[in-house]
Amino acid sequence: MLVSRMTLPRRLVAILAFLGAATLLPVAAISATGEGAEVFTVRNVEVDVTAGTAAAAREQAIRQAQREAFARLFDRLTPEADGQRAPPLDDGAIEQLVDAFEVEGERTSAVRYIGRFTIRFRPQAVRTLMLSNGIRYAEVMSKPVLVLPVDQTLGQPILWQRETPWRQTWEQLEPPEGLVPVLVPYGELQDVTDIGAEQALAGDQDALRRIADRYGAGAVAVVQAAPDGELAPPSPDAVPAMAQAASPPAAPAADRPRGLAVLATIHRFDGNPPETAFFELPPPSAPTMADPGAPSSAPAMAPMEPAPPLGVLELMPAAVERTVDALEQSWIAANLLETGQQNRLTVEVPFAGMEEWAETRRRLSAVPTVTRARIVSLSRSTAELDITFLGDPARLRTALAQRDLVLTEPPAAPPPAFGALPGQPIPVEPPVWRLQWRGAASLQAPSVQAPSLQAPPDAQAPAGAPPAQATTPAQSQTP
Repeated sequence: MLVSRMTLPRRLVAILAFLGAATLLPVAAISATGEGAEVFTVRNVEVDVTAGTAAAAREQAIRQAQREAFARLFDRLTPEADGQRAPPLDDGAIEQLVDAFEVEGERTSAVRYIGRFTIRFRPQAVRTLMLSNGIRYAEVMSKPVLVLPVDQTLGQPILWQRETPWRQTWEQLEPPEGLVPVLVPYGELQDVTDIGAEQALAGDQDALRRIADRYGAGAVAVVQAAPDGELAPPSPDAVPAMAQAASPPAAPAADRPRGLAVLATIHRFDGNPPETAFFELPPPSAPTMADPGAPSSAPAMAPMEPAPPLGVLELMPAAVERTVDALEQSWIAANLLETGQQNRLTVEVPFAGMEEWAETRRRLSAVPTVTRARIVSLSRSTAELDITFLGDPARLRTALAQRDLVLTEPPAAPPPAFGALPGQPIPVEPPVWRLQWRGAASLQAPSVQAPSLQAPPDAQAPAGAPPAQATTPAQSQTP
Protein backbone atom coordinates (compact mmCIF):
# COMPACT_ATOMS: atom_id res chain seq x y z
CA MET A 1 0.00 0.00 0.00
CA LEU A 2 1.46 3.33 -1.07
CA VAL A 3 0.30 6.52 0.64
CA SER A 4 1.35 9.81 -0.93
CA ARG A 5 2.09 12.92 1.11
CA MET A 6 2.04 15.30 -1.85
CA THR A 7 0.46 15.68 -5.24
CA LEU A 8 2.35 14.32 -8.21
CA PRO A 9 4.24 16.89 -10.37
CA ARG A 10 2.66 17.95 -13.62
CA ARG A 11 3.82 16.10 -16.73
CA LEU A 12 6.96 17.56 -18.21
CA VAL A 13 7.23 18.64 -21.81
CA ALA A 14 7.99 16.02 -24.45
CA ILE A 15 11.51 15.35 -25.67
CA LEU A 16 12.64 18.01 -28.10
CA ALA A 17 13.35 17.45 -31.75
CA PHE A 18 16.01 19.36 -33.60
CA LEU A 19 15.13 22.92 -32.59
CA GLY A 20 17.45 25.87 -32.61
CA ALA A 21 15.74 27.81 -29.82
CA ALA A 22 17.12 27.82 -26.29
CA THR A 23 15.27 25.14 -24.33
CA LEU A 24 15.45 23.46 -20.95
CA LEU A 25 16.26 19.79 -20.55
CA PRO A 26 13.93 17.87 -18.18
CA VAL A 27 16.50 17.60 -15.39
CA ALA A 28 13.97 17.98 -12.58
CA ALA A 29 12.28 14.73 -13.53
CA ILE A 30 14.51 12.74 -11.19
CA SER A 31 13.09 14.44 -8.12
CA ALA A 32 9.99 12.26 -8.32
CA THR A 33 11.15 8.96 -9.81
CA GLY A 34 14.23 6.98 -10.72
CA GLU A 35 17.49 6.41 -8.89
CA GLY A 36 17.64 10.06 -7.84
CA ALA A 37 14.63 9.43 -5.59
CA GLU A 38 16.06 6.05 -4.46
CA VAL A 39 18.78 7.87 -2.51
CA PHE A 40 16.02 9.46 -0.42
CA THR A 41 14.12 6.18 0.14
CA VAL A 42 14.57 4.22 3.37
CA ARG A 43 13.37 0.61 3.40
CA ASN A 44 12.66 -2.03 6.03
CA VAL A 45 11.76 0.33 8.86
CA GLU A 46 10.28 -1.92 11.54
CA VAL A 47 8.12 -0.66 14.41
CA ASP A 48 6.22 -2.29 17.27
CA VAL A 49 3.81 -0.01 19.15
CA THR A 50 1.21 -0.60 21.83
CA ALA A 51 -1.50 2.01 22.52
CA GLY A 52 -5.08 2.25 23.76
CA THR A 53 -6.55 1.04 20.47
CA ALA A 54 -5.26 -0.57 17.27
CA ALA A 55 -5.95 2.65 15.31
CA ALA A 56 -4.01 4.78 17.81
CA ALA A 57 -1.13 2.29 17.76
CA ARG A 58 -1.01 2.45 13.96
CA GLU A 59 -0.91 6.26 13.85
CA GLN A 60 1.83 6.30 16.48
CA ALA A 61 3.73 3.61 14.55
CA ILE A 62 3.67 5.69 11.36
CA ARG A 63 5.13 8.70 13.16
CA GLN A 64 7.78 6.51 14.81
CA ALA A 65 8.71 4.91 11.47
CA GLN A 66 9.11 8.35 9.86
CA ARG A 67 11.38 9.52 12.70
CA GLU A 68 13.55 6.39 12.46
CA ALA A 69 13.68 6.63 8.66
CA PHE A 70 14.81 10.25 8.80
CA ALA A 71 17.57 9.37 11.28
CA ARG A 72 18.78 6.62 8.93
CA LEU A 73 18.62 8.93 5.92
CA PHE A 74 20.65 11.57 7.77
CA ASP A 75 23.34 9.01 8.63
CA ARG A 76 23.36 7.82 5.00
CA LEU A 77 24.03 11.29 3.55
CA THR A 78 26.45 12.81 6.08
CA PRO A 79 30.09 11.92 6.89
CA GLU A 80 30.83 10.21 10.19
CA ALA A 81 33.97 12.33 10.61
CA ASP A 82 31.88 15.49 11.01
CA GLY A 83 30.02 14.08 13.99
CA GLN A 84 26.92 15.96 12.89
CA ARG A 85 23.55 15.37 14.48
CA ALA A 86 20.22 15.67 12.74
CA PRO A 87 18.38 18.93 13.44
CA PRO A 88 15.77 18.54 16.21
CA LEU A 89 12.47 18.18 14.35
CA ASP A 90 9.02 17.42 15.72
CA ASP A 91 6.71 14.89 14.11
CA GLY A 92 4.99 17.56 12.02
CA ALA A 93 8.26 18.87 10.58
CA ILE A 94 9.40 15.36 9.67
CA GLU A 95 6.04 14.65 8.04
CA GLN A 96 6.57 17.68 5.79
CA LEU A 97 9.75 16.02 4.49
CA VAL A 98 7.94 12.78 3.62
CA ASP A 99 6.74 12.25 0.07
CA ALA A 100 5.07 8.89 0.62
CA PHE A 101 5.20 5.77 2.76
CA GLU A 102 4.47 2.18 1.89
CA VAL A 103 3.34 -0.55 4.28
CA GLU A 104 5.39 -3.65 3.44
CA GLY A 105 3.75 -5.79 6.10
CA GLU A 106 1.67 -5.38 9.25
CA ARG A 107 0.04 -7.27 12.11
CA THR A 108 -2.48 -5.86 14.58
CA SER A 109 -4.29 -6.80 17.76
CA ALA A 110 -6.74 -4.85 19.88
CA VAL A 111 -3.99 -2.58 21.27
CA ARG A 112 -0.82 -3.44 19.36
CA TYR A 113 0.55 -2.68 15.88
CA ILE A 114 3.62 -4.30 14.28
CA GLY A 115 4.62 -3.05 10.85
CA ARG A 116 7.41 -2.73 8.31
CA PHE A 117 7.54 0.44 6.20
CA THR A 118 9.30 2.00 3.23
CA ILE A 119 9.53 5.78 3.61
CA ARG A 120 10.22 8.07 0.64
CA PHE A 121 11.40 11.59 1.39
CA ARG A 122 11.08 14.70 -0.80
CA PRO A 123 14.60 15.32 -2.17
CA GLN A 124 14.31 19.10 -2.47
CA ALA A 125 12.88 19.46 1.03
CA VAL A 126 15.77 17.42 2.48
CA ARG A 127 18.34 19.48 0.52
CA THR A 128 16.84 22.71 1.81
CA LEU A 129 16.90 21.42 5.39
CA MET A 130 20.54 20.37 5.14
CA LEU A 131 21.82 23.56 3.52
CA SER A 132 19.79 25.91 5.73
CA ASN A 133 21.35 24.27 8.80
CA GLY A 134 24.90 24.36 7.40
CA ILE A 135 25.12 20.57 7.20
CA ARG A 136 27.52 19.05 4.69
CA TYR A 137 26.03 16.11 2.85
CA ALA A 138 26.34 13.97 -0.29
CA GLU A 139 23.56 12.56 -2.46
CA VAL A 140 25.27 11.20 -5.58
CA MET A 141 24.81 7.44 -5.83
CA SER A 142 28.01 5.66 -6.80
CA LYS A 143 28.16 3.08 -9.54
CA PRO A 144 28.70 -0.35 -7.95
CA VAL A 145 32.10 -1.12 -6.47
CA LEU A 146 33.34 -4.59 -7.42
CA VAL A 147 35.14 -6.26 -4.50
CA LEU A 148 37.95 -8.74 -5.20
CA PRO A 149 38.52 -10.57 -1.86
CA VAL A 150 42.14 -11.75 -1.73
CA ASP A 151 42.54 -14.24 1.12
CA GLN A 152 46.03 -14.44 2.64
CA THR A 153 45.07 -16.11 5.90
CA LEU A 154 46.84 -19.31 4.79
CA GLY A 155 49.98 -17.53 3.61
CA GLN A 156 49.75 -17.29 -0.18
CA PRO A 157 47.20 -14.89 -1.75
CA ILE A 158 44.14 -16.71 -3.08
CA LEU A 159 41.55 -15.06 -5.30
CA TRP A 160 39.85 -17.72 -7.42
CA GLN A 161 41.46 -21.09 -6.75
CA ARG A 162 38.86 -22.22 -4.25
CA GLU A 163 36.07 -20.91 -2.05
CA THR A 164 37.93 -19.22 0.79
CA PRO A 165 36.31 -18.10 4.07
CA TRP A 166 37.14 -14.47 3.24
CA ARG A 167 35.28 -14.73 -0.06
CA GLN A 168 32.37 -16.59 1.57
CA THR A 169 31.99 -13.81 4.13
CA TRP A 170 31.74 -11.21 1.35
CA GLU A 171 29.17 -13.31 -0.50
CA GLN A 172 27.00 -13.38 2.63
CA LEU A 173 26.97 -9.57 2.87
CA GLU A 174 23.51 -8.02 2.85
CA PRO A 175 23.19 -5.24 0.23
CA PRO A 176 24.26 -1.97 1.89
CA GLU A 177 21.63 0.76 1.99
CA GLY A 178 24.10 3.63 1.57
CA LEU A 179 25.39 5.47 -1.49
CA VAL A 180 27.84 2.74 -2.57
CA PRO A 181 26.41 -0.53 -3.94
CA VAL A 182 28.81 -3.47 -3.55
CA LEU A 183 29.19 -6.42 -5.93
CA VAL A 184 31.18 -9.63 -5.47
CA PRO A 185 32.08 -11.49 -8.71
CA TYR A 186 30.75 -14.98 -9.27
CA GLY A 187 34.18 -16.58 -9.62
CA GLU A 188 33.24 -18.14 -12.94
CA LEU A 189 35.74 -18.96 -15.66
CA GLN A 190 35.47 -15.57 -17.36
CA ASP A 191 36.36 -13.87 -14.06
CA VAL A 192 39.41 -16.11 -13.73
CA THR A 193 40.37 -15.19 -17.29
CA ASP A 194 39.93 -11.45 -16.73
CA ILE A 195 42.22 -11.09 -13.72
CA GLY A 196 44.38 -13.19 -11.41
CA ALA A 197 45.60 -12.60 -7.88
CA GLU A 198 48.99 -11.28 -9.00
CA GLN A 199 47.35 -8.79 -11.39
CA ALA A 200 44.93 -7.63 -8.69
CA LEU A 201 47.71 -7.09 -6.15
CA ALA A 202 49.86 -5.29 -8.73
CA GLY A 203 46.99 -2.95 -9.68
CA ASP A 204 46.95 -4.00 -13.35
CA GLN A 205 44.64 -1.31 -14.75
CA ASP A 206 43.76 -3.17 -17.95
CA ALA A 207 42.74 -6.30 -16.05
CA LEU A 208 40.86 -4.33 -13.39
CA ARG A 209 38.99 -2.30 -16.03
CA ARG A 210 38.16 -5.47 -17.96
CA ILE A 211 36.35 -7.15 -15.09
CA ALA A 212 34.80 -3.86 -13.91
CA ASP A 213 33.22 -3.26 -17.32
CA ARG A 214 31.73 -6.76 -17.42
CA TYR A 215 30.00 -6.17 -14.09
CA GLY A 216 28.99 -2.56 -14.82
CA ALA A 217 31.14 -1.35 -11.90
CA GLY A 218 32.61 2.11 -11.55
CA ALA A 219 35.49 1.01 -9.32
CA VAL A 220 37.27 -2.12 -8.11
CA ALA A 221 38.31 -2.67 -4.50
CA VAL A 222 41.08 -5.22 -3.99
CA VAL A 223 40.58 -6.25 -0.35
CA GLN A 224 43.33 -8.32 1.25
CA ALA A 225 42.88 -10.17 4.54
CA ALA A 226 45.68 -11.75 6.56
CA PRO A 227 46.46 -12.57 10.20
CA ASP A 228 47.56 -9.53 12.20
CA GLY A 229 51.15 -8.50 11.61
CA GLU A 230 51.32 -10.07 8.15
CA LEU A 231 50.14 -7.08 6.08
CA ALA A 232 52.04 -3.81 5.89
CA PRO A 233 50.01 -0.57 6.02
CA PRO A 234 50.40 1.58 2.90
CA SER A 235 53.08 4.24 3.03
CA PRO A 236 51.95 7.90 2.85
CA ASP A 237 53.45 8.20 -0.65
CA ALA A 238 51.99 4.89 -1.86
CA VAL A 239 51.98 4.46 -5.62
CA PRO A 240 49.44 2.46 -7.67
CA ALA A 241 51.34 -0.77 -6.99
CA MET A 242 49.97 -2.53 -3.93
CA ALA A 243 51.84 -2.43 -0.66
CA GLN A 244 53.60 -5.75 -0.25
CA ALA A 245 53.03 -8.03 2.70
CA ALA A 246 55.46 -7.59 5.54
CA SER A 247 57.83 -10.36 6.49
CA PRO A 248 55.78 -12.68 8.70
CA PRO A 249 56.69 -12.53 12.39
CA ALA A 250 57.73 -15.52 14.38
CA ALA A 251 54.99 -18.12 14.40
CA PRO A 252 52.70 -17.59 17.41
CA ALA A 253 51.53 -20.39 19.60
CA ALA A 254 48.93 -22.46 17.80
CA ASP A 255 46.46 -22.08 20.65
CA ARG A 256 46.67 -18.26 20.79
CA PRO A 257 43.91 -16.36 18.89
CA ARG A 258 45.12 -14.05 16.14
CA GLY A 259 43.79 -10.69 15.00
CA LEU A 260 42.89 -9.83 11.40
CA ALA A 261 44.56 -7.23 9.17
CA VAL A 262 42.73 -5.80 6.15
CA LEU A 263 44.14 -3.68 3.33
CA ALA A 264 41.65 -2.30 0.79
CA THR A 265 42.88 -0.61 -2.38
CA ILE A 266 40.20 1.18 -4.41
CA HIS A 267 40.81 1.74 -8.13
CA ARG A 268 38.42 4.32 -9.65
CA PHE A 269 39.90 4.66 -13.18
CA ASP A 270 39.85 8.46 -12.96
CA GLY A 271 43.57 9.06 -13.52
CA ASN A 272 44.29 9.46 -9.79
CA PRO A 273 46.28 7.04 -7.61
CA PRO A 274 44.16 4.41 -5.87
CA GLU A 275 42.74 5.07 -2.42
CA THR A 276 43.76 2.79 0.43
CA ALA A 277 42.28 1.83 3.78
CA PHE A 278 44.12 -0.28 6.34
CA PHE A 279 43.02 -1.54 9.73
CA GLU A 280 43.63 -4.40 12.15
CA LEU A 281 41.06 -6.02 14.38
CA PRO A 282 42.36 -7.32 17.72
CA PRO A 283 42.16 -11.03 18.50
CA PRO A 284 38.78 -12.19 19.81
CA SER A 285 38.38 -13.28 23.39
CA ALA A 286 40.02 -16.60 24.19
CA PRO A 287 37.74 -19.44 23.14
CA THR A 288 36.01 -21.38 25.86
CA MET A 289 35.10 -25.03 26.00
CA ALA A 290 31.50 -24.33 25.04
CA ASP A 291 29.10 -26.62 23.29
CA PRO A 292 30.84 -27.57 20.03
CA GLY A 293 27.49 -27.53 18.27
CA ALA A 294 26.80 -23.90 19.14
CA PRO A 295 26.12 -21.65 16.12
CA SER A 296 28.91 -19.42 14.84
CA SER A 297 28.86 -16.27 12.70
CA ALA A 298 32.01 -17.38 10.89
CA PRO A 299 31.66 -18.98 7.43
CA ALA A 300 31.62 -22.76 7.40
CA MET A 301 34.60 -24.65 5.99
CA ALA A 302 35.03 -28.23 4.85
CA PRO A 303 36.47 -30.17 7.80
CA MET A 304 39.51 -31.52 5.92
CA GLU A 305 40.64 -28.15 4.49
CA PRO A 306 43.54 -26.29 6.09
CA ALA A 307 42.05 -23.69 8.40
CA PRO A 308 43.20 -20.08 9.05
CA PRO A 309 44.81 -19.31 12.42
CA LEU A 310 42.63 -19.47 15.51
CA GLY A 311 40.35 -16.43 15.92
CA VAL A 312 40.60 -15.14 12.33
CA LEU A 313 37.31 -16.60 11.09
CA GLU A 314 35.34 -14.98 13.91
CA LEU A 315 36.62 -11.53 12.91
CA MET A 316 35.77 -11.71 9.22
CA PRO A 317 32.11 -10.50 9.38
CA ALA A 318 33.16 -7.41 11.36
CA ALA A 319 36.04 -6.81 8.93
CA VAL A 320 33.67 -6.88 5.96
CA GLU A 321 31.32 -4.40 7.62
CA ARG A 322 34.20 -2.08 8.46
CA THR A 323 35.51 -2.26 4.88
CA VAL A 324 32.08 -1.41 3.45
CA ASP A 325 31.86 1.54 5.85
CA ALA A 326 35.29 2.73 4.68
CA LEU A 327 34.12 2.59 1.05
CA GLU A 328 31.00 4.54 2.00
CA GLN A 329 32.80 7.24 3.97
CA SER A 330 35.45 7.68 1.27
CA TRP A 331 32.72 8.24 -1.32
CA ILE A 332 30.77 10.70 0.86
CA ALA A 333 33.92 12.73 1.63
CA ALA A 334 34.71 13.04 -2.09
CA ASN A 335 31.20 14.22 -3.01
CA LEU A 336 30.22 16.58 -0.20
CA LEU A 337 28.03 19.59 -0.90
CA GLU A 338 28.78 22.35 1.58
CA THR A 339 26.67 25.26 0.31
CA GLY A 340 23.67 25.73 -1.91
CA GLN A 341 25.67 27.94 -4.28
CA GLN A 342 25.18 26.93 -7.89
CA ASN A 343 27.79 27.11 -10.65
CA ARG A 344 27.44 27.19 -14.42
CA LEU A 345 29.39 25.49 -17.15
CA THR A 346 29.10 25.59 -20.94
CA VAL A 347 29.64 22.19 -22.53
CA GLU A 348 29.75 20.90 -26.08
CA VAL A 349 28.01 17.57 -26.71
CA PRO A 350 29.04 15.81 -29.94
CA PHE A 351 26.84 12.92 -31.10
CA ALA A 352 26.60 10.63 -34.10
CA GLY A 353 22.81 10.50 -34.27
CA MET A 354 19.57 11.10 -32.44
CA GLU A 355 19.91 7.93 -30.35
CA GLU A 356 23.22 9.10 -28.87
CA TRP A 357 21.79 12.57 -28.23
CA ALA A 358 18.69 11.16 -26.53
CA GLU A 359 20.78 8.76 -24.41
CA THR A 360 23.10 11.58 -23.33
CA ARG A 361 20.11 13.69 -22.30
CA ARG A 362 18.52 10.81 -20.42
CA ARG A 363 21.68 10.18 -18.43
CA LEU A 364 22.24 13.87 -17.75
CA SER A 365 18.70 14.19 -16.39
CA ALA A 366 19.52 11.51 -13.79
CA VAL A 367 22.47 13.42 -12.24
CA PRO A 368 21.06 14.86 -8.97
CA THR A 369 23.56 17.73 -8.65
CA VAL A 370 22.66 19.10 -12.10
CA THR A 371 19.75 21.44 -11.40
CA ARG A 372 19.29 22.92 -14.87
CA ALA A 373 20.51 22.28 -18.41
CA ARG A 374 19.67 24.75 -21.16
CA ILE A 375 20.19 24.10 -24.87
CA VAL A 376 22.09 27.05 -26.31
CA SER A 377 22.46 25.68 -29.84
CA LEU A 378 21.71 22.45 -31.65
CA SER A 379 22.86 21.04 -34.96
CA ARG A 380 22.79 17.60 -36.56
CA SER A 381 25.98 16.50 -34.80
CA THR A 382 26.64 18.87 -31.90
CA ALA A 383 24.75 20.55 -29.09
CA GLU A 384 25.90 23.29 -26.77
CA LEU A 385 24.47 23.21 -23.26
CA ASP A 386 24.55 25.66 -20.40
CA ILE A 387 24.60 23.51 -17.24
CA THR A 388 23.77 24.76 -13.74
CA PHE A 389 25.03 22.48 -10.97
CA LEU A 390 25.83 22.21 -7.27
CA GLY A 391 29.46 21.90 -6.18
CA ASP A 392 32.64 22.40 -8.21
CA PRO A 393 33.63 20.99 -11.63
CA ALA A 394 35.57 18.12 -10.01
CA ARG A 395 32.47 16.93 -8.14
CA LEU A 396 30.38 17.44 -11.25
CA ARG A 397 32.78 15.23 -13.22
CA THR A 398 32.47 12.50 -10.57
CA ALA A 399 28.67 12.72 -10.54
CA LEU A 400 28.52 12.54 -14.34
CA ALA A 401 30.85 9.54 -14.40
CA GLN A 402 28.32 7.55 -12.34
CA ARG A 403 26.00 7.88 -15.36
CA ASP A 404 28.79 6.97 -17.80
CA LEU A 405 29.11 10.57 -18.96
CA VAL A 406 32.65 11.80 -19.61
CA LEU A 407 33.37 15.49 -18.92
CA THR A 408 36.60 16.65 -20.55
CA GLU A 409 38.31 19.83 -19.45
CA PRO A 410 39.33 22.15 -22.29
CA PRO A 411 43.03 22.73 -22.98
CA ALA A 412 44.68 25.74 -21.43
CA ALA A 413 43.77 28.96 -23.25
CA PRO A 414 46.56 30.38 -25.45
CA PRO A 415 48.06 33.73 -24.52
CA PRO A 416 46.10 36.65 -25.99
CA ALA A 417 47.16 37.85 -29.44
CA PHE A 418 47.47 41.56 -30.09
CA GLY A 419 45.92 43.41 -33.00
CA ALA A 420 46.93 46.45 -34.94
CA LEU A 421 46.23 48.87 -32.11
CA PRO A 422 48.82 48.78 -29.32
CA GLY A 423 47.52 47.23 -26.14
CA GLN A 424 44.31 46.00 -27.75
CA PRO A 425 44.14 42.14 -27.61
CA ILE A 426 42.13 40.24 -30.17
CA PRO A 427 39.05 38.75 -28.46
CA VAL A 428 39.35 35.00 -27.89
CA GLU A 429 36.34 32.75 -27.31
CA PRO A 430 36.39 31.15 -23.84
CA PRO A 431 37.27 27.42 -23.85
CA VAL A 432 34.33 25.03 -23.88
CA TRP A 433 34.20 21.77 -21.94
CA ARG A 434 33.14 18.59 -23.74
CA LEU A 435 30.51 16.13 -22.51
CA GLN A 436 30.05 12.68 -24.05
CA TRP A 437 28.26 9.46 -23.22
CA ARG A 438 30.82 6.70 -22.68
CA GLY A 439 28.95 4.48 -25.12
CA ALA A 440 29.14 7.04 -27.93
CA ALA A 441 30.67 5.80 -31.16
CA SER A 442 33.44 8.41 -31.02
CA LEU A 443 34.63 7.08 -27.64
CA GLN A 444 34.61 3.38 -28.47
CA ALA A 445 38.03 1.76 -28.71
CA PRO A 446 38.81 -0.15 -31.91
CA SER A 447 37.91 -3.81 -31.70
CA VAL A 448 40.63 -6.10 -30.43
CA GLN A 449 41.02 -9.83 -30.38
CA ALA A 450 39.17 -11.43 -27.49
CA PRO A 451 41.48 -12.59 -24.69
CA SER A 452 42.36 -16.25 -24.47
CA LEU A 453 40.17 -18.27 -22.15
CA GLN A 454 43.22 -19.96 -20.66
CA ALA A 455 43.43 -19.13 -16.97
CA PRO A 456 46.38 -17.01 -15.83
CA PRO A 457 49.24 -18.92 -14.24
CA ASP A 458 48.35 -17.85 -10.69
CA ALA A 459 44.78 -19.16 -10.82
CA GLN A 460 42.93 -22.27 -11.82
CA ALA A 461 39.31 -22.62 -12.78
CA PRO A 462 37.20 -23.36 -9.70
CA ALA A 463 35.44 -26.68 -9.46
CA GLY A 464 32.06 -26.67 -11.15
CA ALA A 465 32.88 -23.67 -13.36
CA PRO A 466 30.56 -23.14 -16.34
CA PRO A 467 31.67 -23.83 -19.93
CA ALA A 468 34.38 -21.59 -21.34
CA GLN A 469 32.47 -18.72 -22.82
CA ALA A 470 32.48 -14.98 -22.30
CA THR A 471 29.13 -14.06 -20.81
CA THR A 472 27.85 -10.93 -19.13
CA PRO A 473 26.90 -11.50 -15.47
CA ALA A 474 23.38 -10.91 -14.34
CA GLN A 475 24.48 -7.89 -12.30
CA SER A 476 26.09 -6.25 -15.31
CA GLN A 477 24.75 -2.78 -16.06
CA THR A 478 25.42 -2.21 -19.67
CA PRO A 479 25.48 1.51 -20.47
